Amino acid sequence: PKGKESTLSLPSPEEIEKLVCELASSEMVEKEATEEVCKLIKEEFPSIHMQPDCETVVSALWDEIKAKCPKGKESVLSIPSPDE
Repeated sequence: PKGKESTLSLPSPEEIEKLVCELASSEMVEKEATEEVCKLIKEEFPSIHMQPDCETVVSALWDEIKAKCPKGKESVLSIPSPDE
């Protein structure tokens, strides 16, 4: 609101990363999201035919997202040290 401070704050990049990585690492979410994305692509873009198939392509993209997630407490958003 104009003239008033809002109590709503945006999440930090680290909080967004944590949430995305938690979702990306859930097999149930991955399966449902893959099915929904492929269903949407088939409905909205019927002329697109992926090789080998949509589920394989989306699953590979999902794996790329998971690979960018930090292992343990290390963050991909961390600032490199001067030695790096």
